[in-house]
Amino acid sequence: MILLKPVFLIAIVAVAMIGVMVPTSDAFITNQIPSTSLGTIDIAGHHIIPSSGDNPSTFDSDGNLWVAETDNNRIVKYPVDNLGMYGYYTVVLGQYNLGTNFENNGGISSSSLNAPNGLTFDSSGNLWVADSLNNRILKFPEANLATGGAATVALGQSDLTSDAKGTTAITLTNATNVAFDSSGNLWVADKGNSRVLKYPAANLSTGGAATVALGQTDLTSRTNGNTATTMKNATSITFDSSGNLWVADT
Repeated sequence: MILLKPVFLIAIVAVAMIGVMVPTSDAFITNQIPSTSLGTIDIAGHHIIPSSGDNPSTFDSDGNLWVAETDNNRIVKYPVDNLGMYGYYTVVLGQYNLGTNFENNGGISSSSLNAPNGLTFDSSGNLWVADSLNNRILKFPEANLATGGAATVALGQSDLTSDAKGTTAITLTNATNVAFDSSGNLWVADKGNSRVLKYPAANLSTGGAATVALGQTDLTSRTNGNTATTMKNATSITFDSSGNLWVADT
């Protein structure tokens, strides 16, 4: 039996604080209480999300919630109808079933994960995942978003079965987050290399090359620093409505 990692135990309900929902009908105030908590176990012991990792999340175009369970080496899907107390997930990427948390399933492949982190959807409904400890960004086509589904693209590697680190235009080191700009270019927080990379839309294929490196003077350096043009640990990125890129340089 695979035992997943517990996080919190409160009375008879175990709670992994993966995500909470604050109702939009209320004005946001300090110390406001959420109305929903996903990642709880009911009295019968169902619907657990036991992970203490970063657990980033994103919504698809149908309103389903996808959560990266970093410590459990998987991505889980909560259908829109299950986004309530004791809501449960129905799809797991990175594992062969809903109850395991194997790192790379015994061997790196197109359907395995190792500490997945940031994730986002492109305009066609494909899911892109920062597979951090495998040093790659994976694309899961919309048609493959089922339990055990396979990725078809790996940025940062030359194939779907490698996990080498590197500091070049075609390699990554512990990439942690991904975001698309309005032109369809993919930006990657390459944390281990102290940089944020831009992959043009035309280069979004296995082994594709980045063309811009924020935080460095070129695509082969990994110097860190505390200036306007350097970074130390770029962990999270997002674009605002004006197209400006915001970076959490932790």
